[in-house]
Amino acid sequence: MLKTEVDSPSIGIILCKEKNKMVAEYALRDMTKPIGVSEYKLFSGLPEDLRRVVWKLRIWNG
Repeated sequence: MLKTEVDSPSIGIILCKEKNKMVAEYALRDMTKPIGVSEYKLFSGLPEDLRRVVWKLRIWNG
């Protein structure tokens, strides 16, 4: 699928395993627009309510 004139501007996402100021500065060196920064943590389990939803979807979709 190719981007057309009616599509919104693309976004970029940088995922880093570790905090590294040099990598971030290099990746963002030509940015002139505001950016958002976020942090997330991975975890091994799903909350119980989401686990039930996923289980139901697996049954319905085979």
